[in-house]
Amino acid sequence: MNKHIIHIILLLSLFTEVYTQNYFDIVVPTNRTRVEGIFTPAIELNDTTFNFIRTSYRNKAGESSSICKMVKSGDVISNITLLDSINGLAINDVIKIHDGVLICGQILNVAQKKYSIFYAKLNNLFDTVWIRQISTKHNNPFLFKLINLKDGRFVFIGSDNHIRSTGGTYPDSTNAIIIKTDSLGNILHQTDLPNINNSTIENQEDVIEDSEGNIFSVGAVRYPNLYNNGLIIKLDQNGRIIWSKEISEEGFGIEFSNIFELEDGTLLIIGVHYKPFFEPDVQAWSNIYNISKEGKVIFSTKFDKADIGGQQKCLQVTKENYVCIKTTQTSDSGFIKPLLMKFDRYGNIIWKRRYTRGILDKPEIFFNIAEASDGGYYLTGTNWVDGDNSSKAWIVKVDSNGCVVSGCNTALNIEKEPYSTLFHLFPNPVSDHLSIYLNDEDLQDRSYNLKCFDQYGKIVSTTDFRGRKTNIDLHFLVSGMYFYQITYHYKYIQKGKFIKL
Repeated sequence: MNKHIIHIILLLSLFTEVYTQNYFDIVVPTNRTRVEGIFTPAIELNDTTFNFIRTSYRNKAGESSSICKMVKSGDVISNITLLDSINGLAINDVIKIHDGVLICGQILNVAQKKYSIFYAKLNNLFDTVWIRQISTKHNNPFLFKLINLKDGRFVFIGSDNHIRSTGGTYPDSTNAIIIKTDSLGNILHQTDLPNINNSTIENQEDVIEDSEGNIFSVGAVRYPNLYNNGLIIKLDQNGRIIWSKEISEEGFGIEFSNIFELEDGTLLIIGVHYKPFFEPDVQAWSNIYNISKEGKVIFSTKFDKADIGGQQKCLQVTKENYVCIKTTQTSDSGFIKPLLMKFDRYGNIIWKRRYTRGILDKPEIFFNIAEASDGGYYLTGTNWVDGDNSSKAWIVKVDSNGCVVSGCNTALNIEKEPYSTLFHLFPNPVSDHLSIYLNDEDLQDRSYNLKCFDQYGKIVSTTDFRGRKTNIDLHFLVSGMYFYQITYHYKYIQKGKFIKL
């Protein structure tokens, strides 16, 4: 074995030891007639990650879902249509249970031309163990969220929507629903939440079981004037409503999206405060409410102001800290973009990261977040592929600090630390594709140029690029050492070297 190969192997072993958390940022390409996204959290089983991709079609009616199977590096192994290729499935939530996974959402019966709610249990090979399909009063019901109770039973929350044939919802005949089942999916109790009045629509976003076995769900009461109120519902162990409460504040709309139980026995709720889009001072904040289990507000705050803000999905990562994905739009962009932030129970931001694939003229969205076994997070949503005007499934794996590459520093709540380099190039050594990560998000709209040179100083590759992260195809280079140079408007920015395997 020659010295060059030995040197490469040693470098590879060094990089393996240093980077204990893995990272990737991919959009899953499919046929351009498919409009796709991931609304569910990612699921890890052993060394494999599974994502449920929801698909609608540009050339026909209906929806379907597929299981996208990936290795830890982000490479897609397979993407196979799930369960029923005739009746379309829209999957809204998935959780791991001790002997498989549970999913829920909406199913379209093509023969009856009718939507129903469904939930199903899959084993660890993602084969169907059982599936329950339930008809409701109205024509467009769905289940949005599910939890596994401590006794092995399940609770599902959703909505039974009555949709007009011309579009829009009949508010007087649309109800939030809560279903409790046994471990085999047989319904034990179903609650149809009564409307506040004939002009409101109640929806639920999250549900938990507390340490005493009570069930709490949160969401919003939607009003015609778009100034919505936060909604909290308490149910007993049988799924029957004990009380429900609206949270309002003069001059603001409020919506809740996450609920957690704290060590002191109180509840922490995370959501959004906002001014509607038609107001001259349209803006949005994240909010936190700490309430008792009787519904009394103990503490509340709003933080992280943006021009426009969307709903959030959050994880409790320590006793005091939370990590949330959200969408925001600032005044310098016409499209919403995603971010990830970590903060404490009082709304003090620890760090905040923004993400983009450099798509300037389209929205980029994360819908969900899941913890990874290495301490990082999977962010799932929808993005775009060059030359294809159909949105596609987007999956980003970050480390425990929200970084897409090792050592990133984009905390927005503190003064930025200086970077040893503006760009991070990885992996190094590289096989076929070299990724370039821009450490400073404020510079991502600039156009840069990368030139690669062989050991004789000959230019072997030149690429113009922009955005936070760029992938460069170098498969055509022969093995060896290369040098690179990055310039901006012909001004030298950075230089270095890499090894091509």
